[in-house]
Amino acid sequence: MTREDYDAIVKAAHANGIKVHAHLYDEPAIRNAFEMGVDVLQHVGSAGSPTYSPDLVTAIAQAKRPVVPTVAHRAYLYPQTIDFPESLQDPELKSFFPPVMWEGLQQSLKEWRNLGYFRGIVTEMEYRDPLTKQWIDSGAVVGMGTDNGTPMNFHTDALWREMKAFVDLGRPALQVIGDATRINAINIMGRNDLGTIEAGKIADIIVVPDNPLYDNLSDLGHVQMVMKSGVVYKENGKPKFPLPLTK
Repeated sequence: MTREDYDAIVKAAHANGIKVHAHLYDEPAIRNAFEMGVDVLQHVGSAGSPTYSPDLVTAIAQAKRPVVPTVAHRAYLYPQTIDFPESLQDPELKSFFPPVMWEGLQQSLKEWRNLGYFRGIVTEMEYRDPLTKQWIDSGAVVGMGTDNGTPMNFHTDALWREMKAFVDLGRPALQVIGDATRINAINIMGRNDLGTIEAGKIADIIVVPDNPLYDNLSDLGHVQMVMKSGVVYKENGKPKFPLPLTK
């Protein structure tokens, strides 16, 4: 889209109290979207782009404009799956699928290295860490998002893997947990009733076995209890069936 496109969309949306998110990769598009007032910059740096100009990253960070880099998909999944191919047969993941769908999924991933999704993997692996570090080192407002639902990027572990990628590159674990909760709720979604454990806020809480601050966040992959709006949906590590309904 052109600079004028971003300007027109932002003005129309803001006039109606609507936030604007943009799916962006290359620097000219990011610069145009940022300067024209797009509220949240999504996917910035997740597709193997070279690092961005320091002045642009600094300007975004200083403006406190939220970014959601979504770094932990192709460039992380490819080498991790080579090292641990058994992850494609994860029993917990399998439990969420009817048998015929699970078989279809397994068939689709038999030749996963040759999928077009991984066509640019060499470049993406080269730039993944420098791009992520740019946002960490700049002090930018970072939200935690994923590209889950894409090949091998499963809903069961996509979010905690994204969080762990930032911790592994130096962002403090407590800050990353805040990015995934407080920043995601308030800065990304515009929901002041979510994101922190406070009186008067909606009770959306998870319980994990140990302290994730001491284990590089991998404990977030072993959720024991899920409460949403004060209703328990998962207890002792198992979903409650039939699932309770909320208003």
